[in-house]
Amino acid sequence: MNRSLLEGFTIHLMDIVIANSGVQTYEVYLDAQDTRNELFRFLYRIGPANSPDGSALIQNVGIYQEPMQLRIVTNRFTPGHCVIRMYLKNEYGVVIGILSEHQLHKLAD
Repeated sequence: MNRSLLEGFTIHLMDIVIANSGVQTYEVYLDAQDTRNELFRFLYRIGPANSPDGSALIQNVGIYQEPMQLRIVTNRFTPGHCVIRMYLKNEYGVVIGILSEHQLHKLAD
């Protein structure tokens, strides 16, 4: 992940949303590193879809010139219950793109 991921736009910030579309609780681990440092590390317990803890939001993650390796790991084995969205923003905080978990898999390959 870097600032030039979206053609024609420069990414400065990113929001990451992880939600449960099922009824079983699961854990999600996220971390990010650049070439020198660990940027963040989070562990969330995501509750059932209709509960107050049925989603997690990480807001305004800075995207810099240096590439960032983002890792999202879950212990949810049934496909389709972990919903991931990344909202990519410009320098003014305006959303300029949205990536789903399917698109993230394509980028990783």
